[in-house]
Amino acid sequence: MPSMVSDNSPPARPATPTGAAAAPRRPPQPGEADPHPGDSYRALLATAVDRPPPQQQKVWHLAREQNLSYGRIAGELRIAPSTVKSHMQAALHSIRDYVRGHIDPAHERRLELFCEWGHRWLDLKRTGQAETALGGITYKHSLSSDALLYPIPYTELTTDPNLVQNNGY
Repeated sequence: MPSMVSDNSPPARPATPTGAAAAPRRPPQPGEADPHPGDSYRALLATAVDRPPPQQQKVWHLAREQNLSYGRIAGELRIAPSTVKSHMQAALHSIRDYVRGHIDPAHERRLELFCEWGHRWLDLKRTGQAETALGGITYKHSLSSDALLYPIPYTELTTDPNLVQNNGY
């Protein structure tokens, strides 16, 4: 009967149609979208976790990777539970600050909101990047300059008779 225990070795790379091993992933070039963003986030997190002092790293690893309680960590490291808590807070603060400083907010927002209706379009429109990002895409009609304008609020139109509503609204 085969053993049910895993040896924790990484899975073998899938073979290509010709039977050769798949080529390793290359990192994205500057300005190129990362086809595997999860890999870069894992690498960023691994770098961030290595930044706090050694004692904070130990506490973080025991709490997050081994799922030990603060009490058990305190017993293993022979420190007070309140010290474990303060080490954990300091480590999380350091990790969070490092990650926040190394991610592109626009890229993060694009990944996070890709299924939210209109958020990507409104972000592109608001930042003036709509023509660059979507100019080459034609679906039912091409992108017009009128689509890049926001409507003028009705109260503004009624206040100033010289204003004319933007085309398309």
